[in-house]
Amino acid sequence: MSVLGNILGYFLQNKFATALSVALLAFLISTILLAVRNNEVKSGLRGCQDEYEESKIKSISQEAASKPKAYTDDANRYVYEEMSRHDYK
Repeated sequence: MSVLGNILGYFLQNKFATALSVALLAFLISTILLAVRNNEVKSGLRGCQDEYEESKIKSISQEAASKPKAYTDDANRYVYEEMSRHDYK
């Protein structure tokens, strides 16, 4: 107990060391809290990005399903473009 008493006595006598210790403890706690908050924000952002990508893929696939299939043959493509230009159905 004498060692603990000596340390406690030192801190009570030396106000600068006490203030520095309190500031260090506050800095340590705030750093830990900021790291936890940063992790939560990154996790939320990742979830939003995943949701956005899913909706983007869904809208692209719906748009592709609503359009007629593209022709790979140049002649067929030309006929299809001409018919769509003149509204032949």
